[in-house]
This record gives sequence, structure tokens and C-alpha cells, in this order.
Amino acid sequence: MTEHVGLDGVPTTRVENACAASGFAVRQAVQAVKSGMADVVLAGGFEVMSDMSSDATKYWLGVSGETEWERLSGTTFSGVYAQMASVHMEQYGTTRE
Repeated sequence: MTEHVGLDGVPTTRVENACAASGFAVRQAVQAVKSGMADVVLAGGFEVMSDMSSDATKYWLGVSGETEWERLSGTTFSGVYAQMASVHMEQYGTTRE
């Protein structure tokens, strides 16, 4: 990304964290500014799932969850996030809105 926008030589960090990669990148950027390590940061990201066959993509998505609590109970990443949101709403009184 830095080379593409002409920032050769600027320190960078590559973040790979499944569905949380972009959120984690933003968190790291905020921490860099708040800690004084940086005055200005750039966080960006994109998903690449077209660099392998559809069978390989399905396989890796299928084995990406936590085996005992997610995959074996039939949940998906989206389902787990929905469960987390439901618990938050129950505990803190937040609403879907």
C-alpha cells in the first residue's frame, strides 16, 4: 500500500487476523498515535479470496473457526458475532438500533 501511494521507506505493518483484520489495523493505528509512536497513521485493508480455487477457499474458511466451540456446534463467524451481540444486548440493555 505504501509503495502504491509513493511512501517508499515508511515503516509498515501487515495485519492478518481473519474477519478482524481491518478492525485490528485501526486499533493498532490508534494505539500508535495515542502512545506517541506516530503523529499520523494510515490504516487500510482489503480482502483477497480470489487467489486460490473455490474448493481451497471453502476448505480454509471451514477450518478457520475454533474447533470445539464453533465448528462442531455448527456455527459460523457471523453466527458467533450474532451470539456476542445478543449477550451484549441482554447484559447492557442495548438494542438492535
